[in-house]
Amino acid sequence: MPPLQIRNMPQDVYEELAQVAKDKHRSAVQQALVYIKRGIEADKDGGLHQAFMSAYRMQSYPDPFYVDPQRRTERKEELKGIFERLDAMPSLNLPEGFPSPEEMIREDRDSR
Repeated sequence: MPPLQIRNMPQDVYEELAQVAKDKHRSAVQQALVYIKRGIEADKDGGLHQAFMSAYRMQSYPDPFYVDPQRRTERKEELKGIFERLDAMPSLNLPEGFPSPEEMIREDRDSR
């Protein structure tokens, strides 16, 4: 089954989903799948998409892709500091013939 990940889900939506799932003796993932299937069925004529877009334009939920410009600048500075500290760390000298990370990962996967 293909994986699906939902980012920036509003906390209140998640809590409501979890409560409905609990009431129906399902996991939150199972309940979300039920809603997705129902939504696909209901949208056979495209009406659900139009309703969603109307609600989205009214900003019922915040835009999940919006990042406050000030927060973006702060985050860039945080990352710059992290990379500067990493660059200042002494380099690691491994012995000759030491396996690369890729080789170690492959060996671990092949051992299973």
